[in-house]
Amino acid sequence: MIVRVDELPGAIGQLDVARVLTTGVHQVDSPAFDRTGRLYVTHSGGRDTKVPVPLYRVSADGAREPLAVEIANPTSLALGPDGGMYVSSRFDSNVYRLAPDDRVEQYVTEVGVATGLVTAATGVYMIPSVPYLQAIGLEKDELVQALGLSFTVSTLALGATLVQVGALRARWTLAAVVLAHIAVLLGLACWRFTARDY
Repeated sequence: MIVRVDELPGAIGQLDVARVLTTGVHQVDSPAFDRTGRLYVTHSGGRDTKVPVPLYRVSADGAREPLAVEIANPTSLALGPDGGMYVSSRFDSNVYRLAPDDRVEQYVTEVGVATGLVTAATGVYMIPSVPYLQAIGLEKDELVQALGLSFTVSTLALGATLVQVGALRARWTLAAVVLAHIAVLLGLACWRFTARDY
């Protein structure tokens, strides 16, 4: 990137913003560093598939060191306080611990089930989804779209479940939907009126 400084006419400097460190990875979430500064990246592959080498360690010069561990569809990486690298799998909803000597052990099983149970028991689907969507580092517009999609799908699923168990009656449901839409439209109108001053 070429940089010009207004205060120094004619002065030009070169600024390296970023460089490609490595290629040939399929990173679903952010990579992670261990305590010694080694970078870990995933090669997740397609959903419900197992690739021969799902994890790599990348050196400062970009060389990839393959880690042929038994983790299908590695998704997220996190360094634990014990120095182990924790790897989630979207294939089996488990979290694995990669020890410093590259041994892998199953750490937690069926992680997705826990958030599903909380949502089903409380009817509050924002608690599991919002912190997760915030944590994966989406841009502002992407986050808003992801939240909208998550809330829409969750609301439809919750509504279908309530109808299935007989907790919602058609007449009352229609009245509630109409009232909810009126409240939303009034809220939007109030927001537009008050937002003019900002």
